[in-house]
Amino acid sequence: FSDIKVEKVKEAIRKCQPSFYGFITAQELGQQRKRCIKISTGSKQFDAILQGGFQTCSISEVFGEY
Repeated sequence: FSDIKVEKVKEAIRKCQPSFYGFITAQELGQQRKRCIKISTGSKQFDAILQGGFQTCSISEVFGEY
């Protein structure tokens, strides 16, 4: 699609769902993801499983035996 056509689609979506503000392009998403960081759990082994720790900008769920 051309940039003009993409903007028309985005505007149509905003008109149909005015409360839906989360519509962004893949390029914008890529820029947002670059700002996300990893937060260490304090455990080297657990951080290795998580590939560096818990990532911001996401939801993480952990379960299992304690």
